[in-house]
Amino acid sequence: MNENLDLNDFHFATTNQKTIIQPPTSISFYSFHFLIQWLTLNKIPTVGIVETGRTVYTAYNDSDSENLIGQANKGKKFFISLMEDHSSRQFLRINREIKTIDEYDVFTLKSSLAHSR
Repeated sequence: MNENLDLNDFHFATTNQKTIIQPPTSISFYSFHFLIQWLTLNKIPTVGIVETGRTVYTAYNDSDSENLIGQANKGKKFFISLMEDHSSRQFLRINREIKTIDEYDVFTLKSSLAHSR
């Protein structure tokens, strides 16, 4: 990653055998999701929660594929492929068939974060 980021701009919380990460606004879409995948592949179970002006969503590494999967605050399930070029356009590929982990939904993670502070 060629980004100049300050670790203090991230919010990390550890609950129920996982690390929850909230990114700073200065990090790119690709870099944040790469970080989630990299931590998970290095034996640190990780889930990210992203809040933008348009949506709130969670994302985590899918152990059955090379993608990240997650769910938006309105319940839509999606995947993110880091093999695509996200430099000009970032998006979540909606797919109703994806099986997600119930405790990694937006409401549950936000509740966990509130209790960890």
